[in-house]
Amino acid sequence: MDLSDVKNLLPALIRSVVDAIGIAAALKLVEQFGGSTFPVPMRKNAAGEIRYQALAEAVGEAAASSLVQLLGGQEIYVPLCSMALRELRDRQIRADFDEITREHSALHAVATLAVRFRMSDRQVWRILNQTDRDGPPRETQATLF
Repeated sequence: MDLSDVKNLLPALIRSVVDAIGIAAALKLVEQFGGSTFPVPMRKNAAGEIRYQALAEAVGEAAASSLVQLLGGQEIYVPLCSMALRELRDRQIRADFDEITREHSALHAVATLAVRFRMSDRQVWRILNQTDRDGPPRETQATLF
């Protein structure tokens, strides 16, 4: 499974970052700086150069240069992207369940997945009863009439 499968669940800033530096580098950015505010450096002074090196170490030199061109001088909040990452995990659980149940019982598959993903068997069952999410949840429910 790939983060591009759930790109529509990513926050708008990260979708822009994905377009600029690619999905793999964006995921590295989220892994390294997710949940924090990061000042994207302009590289005009020593402090900016230090921040740039930290960024380049996390996402690579080419991606860091692209981020500086796109967002240099701005402080950005790097979201955790938990909704998209959770959806990827859930899709993986459902795919693994299908694979395991080709040779074993559903109970065996759920027990195996609970250990593999470090969650309760009840949570695995809940995930198995869900379908893939295609987009961000709606803010309001549509009216019937």
